[in-house]
Amino acid sequence: MRPTRKVMPARAIENKVYLAVINRIGRETNAEEELFFNGESAIYNYNGERLTVAGIDDEKVITAEIFPDKTRNKSFNEFNNIINDRRPELYKI
Repeated sequence: MRPTRKVMPARAIENKVYLAVINRIGRETNAEEELFFNGESAIYNYNGERLTVAGIDDEKVITAEIFPDKTRNKSFNEFNNIINDRRPELYKI
């Protein structure tokens, strides 16, 4: 499994937001360096579930239906809330 498949759902979960991850496909050569883009652009929901994904060779537009009102609740449980757990007094200015 590629690292983005593990990391990106975690970012969606910990922020309780929908997340679109975009990646190019194919190979590109610049001078003597060759780059490979593995595709698999994806859209995740606020619980880290992958809603849709493009393939490694697919150049296409992906879409997913989202429900922004579901992301308004920033509580994970009775003890943890993304907004209430912030500590602004520790932020540097």
